[in-house]
Amino acid sequence: MFFQKSALFVFILISVLTTYNYSFGQSDKSYSFVGFIKANEFGVIPYKLTFTEHKNGKITGETNFDFNGANSTKSTIEGSLSKKGKRISFKEVKNLSTKSDFAQDEFCFIEVDNIKLKQSGDNTVLGGKFSSSFPSGESCIEGNIFLISTDILELFDEKLAELDSTDSKKNVIGEWMELAREDKTVLKNDEELK
Repeated sequence: MFFQKSALFVFILISVLTTYNYSFGQSDKSYSFVGFIKANEFGVIPYKLTFTEHKNGKITGETNFDFNGANSTKSTIEGSLSKKGKRISFKEVKNLSTKSDFAQDEFCFIEVDNIKLKQSGDNTVLGGKFSSSFPSGESCIEGNIFLISTDILELFDEKLAELDSTDSKKNVIGEWMELAREDKTVLKNDEELK
């Protein structure tokens, strides 16, 4: 009888702990997207978004504007995902680093409000309109954002492997993909990070 009660107690304890860990102990999920923003005033600019989804639907992360360009700027973001994960909202809140010569009060902080996340095969696509504002709150540029989950880079790896090693396109594409994957800022001669 004692053994049965002990076994029942252990079974209940394991069930409670398993349920507790499943419901409350799940780790946060991380996502990474790469693509571009298009603003009429500036044309197409490379853009990278990396974020972590927390248990409450809130997201935090970073963007990299014009990665590897003359105005490469990393910023922190805050935002949220809809309950079903089909829509995203976020805004850049402060700069972490930049190669740009602009003063901090001249930066436009991008904001995305409730745009769709769509599945396209094995990849997730994020696309829609963005707005931006200066730190003062004054409106800045507007345009469109188009990003795709970095899982697409695996497909490019396969296609890249098919190119002849002497093909100059292979080197250019390979370098771009490496930059898209990494979270590094490359400084060229006479450039400095601010």
